[in-house]
Amino acid sequence: MFAEGAAAVLALPAAGTDDEGSPMPDGTDRSPDPGTFTGRFAWAGRLLGFGFGGLFDGILLHQVLQWHHLLSALEGAAFRDLRVQVLADGLFHLVMYAVSGVGLWLLWRSRHAFASPGADRRMAADLLIGFGVWHVIDGILSHW
Repeated sequence: MFAEGAAAVLALPAAGTDDEGSPMPDGTDRSPDPGTFTGRFAWAGRLLGFGFGGLFDGILLHQVLQWHHLLSALEGAAFRDLRVQVLADGLFHLVMYAVSGVGLWLLWRSRHAFASPGADRRMAADLLIGFGVWHVIDGILSHW
């Protein structure tokens, strides 16, 4: 019984239907061609990689290892207060959770693309692109 329910949840929409499986009003087929990926699929991976990069930096370097904080490079008495630093790190984490949430939502909306050949490699590449973009931006804005 569980397997039948799981199969129904994971079933891909039929040709000529929208993402929820409802028939398209004009009867057109919106299913992806094999080997092609939508921009939504690419952005899902990139945003997830970007969010994971930020969370990796924030959790590991800011909280666990405590090498630096988001506002460590700023001058002033207010920025020397550890409570301000921790608050800024927490707000930064909220933004990274939001970016990752948008990436997950886009991934859910483009779930039909996983049926295409090479989807796993494409997703891994987009995740690495997003992860790398985060570290380039972080290096330029925070460390130079």
